[in-house]
Amino acid sequence: MNISIGTPGQVQTMAIDTGSSNTIVLGSNASFCETSVCAGGTLNLSAASTLETIDSGALQQSYVDHEYFEGDYFGDRVQMSMCKALTFEIASQQPVPCGLGYSSHMAWPGTKSKKVALPPSFVEALVQAGAISSRLYSSILFGGVDTAKYRGPLTTLNVVAEDEKPAGNFYLYLESVTMRPHGGQNRTIVRSTKHRRYRTVPDTGTPSWYLPTSAYRKVIKQAGVTSTDDVPLSSVFEHRKYVRPCRDVAYGTANTTRFDITFSGNGTNTGTLNLELANLFTPLTSEHGSVVTDGDGQPMCWLRVVESDELMITGSAVMRAGYFVFDLDNGQVSLAQANLGANSSNVVQVEAGTGLSKAASDVRSETKKINVEGQMSATAVYKLSTVTSNIDYGTGAKSHPAATGAVSQ
Repeated sequence: MNISIGTPGQVQTMAIDTGSSNTIVLGSNASFCETSVCAGGTLNLSAASTLETIDSGALQQSYVDHEYFEGDYFGDRVQMSMCKALTFEIASQQPVPCGLGYSSHMAWPGTKSKKVALPPSFVEALVQAGAISSRLYSSILFGGVDTAKYRGPLTTLNVVAEDEKPAGNFYLYLESVTMRPHGGQNRTIVRSTKHRRYRTVPDTGTPSWYLPTSAYRKVIKQAGVTSTDDVPLSSVFEHRKYVRPCRDVAYGTANTTRFDITFSGNGTNTGTLNLELANLFTPLTSEHGSVVTDGDGQPMCWLRVVESDELMITGSAVMRAGYFVFDLDNGQVSLAQANLGANSSNVVQVEAGTGLSKAASDVRSETKKINVEGQMSATAVYKLSTVTSNIDYGTGAKSHPAATGAVSQ
């Protein structure tokens, strides 16, 4: 999504990341952007007249892929645009807290800073500004759900806590993964047992699907991919990737492999998503953002599956097949199959603390069993106001492969 920061507003393209509570933008002097393309934009510090440094050097954020940020916590005005229709601004006596990354690469707000306790997160700022009632968001609405955008019931799962502590991440159990080749025999490639339960995090900020080694190898074999070491490409890659022509993995293809992925939590409910092989591919791009082609000039797509025998991650490659609701007030994640053919909308507001059961009729609810972090206190007064200008709407190359067949629902 695109947001605008500062006065005058500078458009920044942001990833909606359920795996991190910090809001981070890159400064125009970030060393990372000297060696890599910062396609989402950077914040020109010399032109940021309302920027206020809250704590210099306090931002130290690491990620599972070993990326690392260092920088300052700062405050400024933030503006958002919803589909070029509704634009609003959050202003405060103390500006909305953000992290300004100088070197590199929406969970609960309890992420620790080395030097300070963090102020309210962006989601909490929306609550305190009166923009939304509950610390809840879905694909992608803040404070509510769109009942037209999914099929079947929303299944609610209690997140899995660590060591009896209040919930701080969206941990779920990956109960099973069944691979269903077209015309072939179904194979269960992941199955949790009482002796080994696989934990996973539904993380929109991670594009790939992290699987145990044995399952990873089975997917690689079934996907019909070729290593970038063995195929002529228009760009050279330092690390091996597995690719196929995008035309061969378009969404909606009849003769394709599917996956049934079942999740559970701290309760009795289980929820299952159906995934097409095409969901796991994204267009392969060079470091400069251009589409990579093979020797015949065909655009190539990259299989976004990663080998991991530690924490599993359910990245955006999988999540885009589903409709997810993240409820920070109740420590719950709800999911349903996405209605990809939806041509209407039915947005329902979720009131604070009530969860989904009073907002949507088709919900498989779960009794809350876990403590959650309370809302962070703040001396700032957040205000909501309408602005007249629109924030840019942008699309990127790393989107879903283009469909060539009917969408299967």
